[in-house]
Amino acid sequence: MTIPNIRTDTPPDSPDGPEHDACALIMSVRKGGESTYGTLKRAIHALSHMGHRTGFVEGEGDGAGIQTDIPRQLWGKKLSEAGLRSSIATDPRFWVGHCFIPANEDWREISEILNAHFNDAGLNLLIAEPGPVVMNALGRQARQNAPLFIQLAGYGETADVDNVLFRVQSEVEKLLPIHFASLSSHVVVYKVRGSVEVLPRFYPDLQDRTYYTAMALCHARYSTNTASSFERVQPFPLMGHNGEINTISRFRQEAVQIGAELDPNNSDSQDIDRTLQTLCAKYGVSVIEGLEILFPPVPFEVENMPKPLQAVYNRLRQSFGPYAQGPAAIIARYANMA
Repeated sequence: MTIPNIRTDTPPDSPDGPEHDACALIMSVRKGGESTYGTLKRAIHALSHMGHRTGFVEGEGDGAGIQTDIPRQLWGKKLSEAGLRSSIATDPRFWVGHCFIPANEDWREISEILNAHFNDAGLNLLIAEPGPVVMNALGRQARQNAPLFIQLAGYGETADVDNVLFRVQSEVEKLLPIHFASLSSHVVVYKVRGSVEVLPRFYPDLQDRTYYTAMALCHARYSTNTASSFERVQPFPLMGHNGEINTISRFRQEAVQIGAELDPNNSDSQDIDRTLQTLCAKYGVSVIEGLEILFPPVPFEVENMPKPLQAVYNRLRQSFGPYAQGPAAIIARYANMA
């Protein structure tokens, strides 16, 4: 049996031959806002046709992931199985967290610390347990370094749930060897070190027909300057990115000035995501405003805009400067805006 090489056996997409490019980036949205299983199914199907845009090392993909709405019907089932009211999942203050911890760490000890921090912040942690995964779906290298996948769920006591979640996440990250793929009252992120085909096989949740969502942001990684790992797979909590981020050293200096807490082991894309999350959660700007602050139009473009827009963008540049430059394609979501 011959296994096709997805990097070389892909049919030509252009007169120049096979398209071997940078990361795959897909977003599917129901304009009417209805949540359906079909949205998830179509997004994963589209991602499965984008393998030619991803990186492979010794036959294993750099990574693939998906960001969706919290699948509230699915979480209603999970709550019922835990002896809790399923209706909690439809409360606007209901939140879900997906995180990774090293497999050799003591989960019981970590869970006690998480319980204390989340409950002290009024976030009422109801579920904290390893989530369902299929380890045999991973390649050899990914399986050797696979972290423990943890699902958290609870409900907040105040309306600004995401702001409180972000604050607690920052506190916990300083204390524990933990990586949050997502922590939100709106979205969840599933990601894996592997090819696009591995993603739905590794996470049984993604095969559940009660997984309803109105949007899906998919990403498959082609790493150009960092090593592959579960933590560096996209989408990140807010965004998926394709391309290169330049001026990254200057960016990191300026991000710290507004209180963004950056991990020195992060990739440039992760730092952009954390800074965008800081702007949205800590300062209350919309995701659109945040992206305009981080990636303002170049001066030539501003000169050709209507006068009111020139004033806006000139003021942004005076206040913040251009945090980052591409060339890059970025799709981002925070709360219910994408």
